[in-house]
Amino acid sequence: MDAKDLKNTDDYIRILKDFDDHEKLRIISALTDSMLESHKEKKEESMEEFWSKFSAWENDGETAEETIAKIRNARCSGITRHIESFDD
Repeated sequence: MDAKDLKNTDDYIRILKDFDDHEKLRIISALTDSMLESHKEKKEESMEEFWSKFSAWENDGETAEETIAKIRNARCSGITRHIESFDD
């Protein structure tokens, strides 16, 4: 917090000190709700970002065996290299 923020806070306190207790509680409740909502939105955004990292491999309807067969069939052996089987 810098000096400007503290001055703003002091200004609000000076204004609010004359409110009755019921109004002060309503303001506290509204501020608390806005903070919780903001926190909830940030958490939801971070969770969406987290889960978006795992979407690179999407289910395209193939079984695991079909995907493995496709990968094996795409492998090619060069003249100087021997590609080992997955089963060994």
